[in-house]
Amino acid sequence: MVSAVSIGGDVLHLLTFLAMGFSAAGQVIIAQYIGAGQHDRVQKLIGTMFTFLLGTSLVISIFCYIIRNNVLNWLNTPAESYEYTMDYMVTCIIGLVFIYGYNIVSAILQRLLALGIPMAIQSASISISKIVLTSWINSEGMIYSALSGIYNKTGMFMGVVSNSFTTAGSSMVGQNIGARKFDRVTRVVRCVVLTGLVVATAFSAVVLLFPTAVCEMFTSDAAVLAESSLIIMPIVINAYGAATRSPAFAIINGSGNSRLNLLVAILDGMIARIGLAYILGFGVGLGSLGFWYGDALAGFMPITIGGIFYLSGKWKD
Repeated sequence: MVSAVSIGGDVLHLLTFLAMGFSAAGQVIIAQYIGAGQHDRVQKLIGTMFTFLLGTSLVISIFCYIIRNNVLNWLNTPAESYEYTMDYMVTCIIGLVFIYGYNIVSAILQRLLALGIPMAIQSASISISKIVLTSWINSEGMIYSALSGIYNKTGMFMGVVSNSFTTAGSSMVGQNIGARKFDRVTRVVRCVVLTGLVVATAFSAVVLLFPTAVCEMFTSDAAVLAESSLIIMPIVINAYGAATRSPAFAIINGSGNSRLNLLVAILDGMIARIGLAYILGFGVGLGSLGFWYGDALAGFMPITIGGIFYLSGKWKD
């Protein structure tokens, strides 16, 4: 069951983050207008996103349903969990329109595509890389597939926290940049950094002090639990990577820098994450352990790029 939810969930996250990318872009633009006092423009930005995202969700749902068997085969889904994975994936596909509907009210389409497409790629790139890694890990058998599920589910906790801080931080940064109150931007970024690190530290302490109990929340399989120590440090590293992503994306998204967004998406998801996992997993020969470490270490790429961008002061332009 853990393996089924893990594999099906990876596909769902990819599809969901596409909607979140456009939604977040809309929020940034609206925040910038509010900060600049251009309230008349805000009123004109609401409407077309409904048709756009609703239509997109229907097309994606139909397409994914048609190729559902191919997707599970591409992911090397273990035979033991194939049926459960299919059921979970179909359920997610049917519910996709409601997930997209939730994001409709928070974004717009006009002047949106230039910022929205890179942000959508940014949001989806991590999910795409995780699907690639899941395919590699699944080829090593049921136990590692289940461990991957635990790693991904614990990562989702910090991911939700990170996304929440990113969304809030991006809107606040965008609003203050629009109002030309740059000192407040610095305070917002510092607040996001400190809050994220506090949450990551508390989460990591629980994982390190009670590793077995944490893993037992997801499975009771003795064989899986016997190997669960492999994912403890990757989980901790991944938590801090997620915490540092928030301030980086807050300053990048809030400034509306679509080119830098696209660069982060390519470096973080497509190159660093898959590249490091490949080197550690296949090159060094660590197998699944290398895939998890590669995924976790790549999480620090956004703060590296975002930190340089912040120190450069170009976000003020």
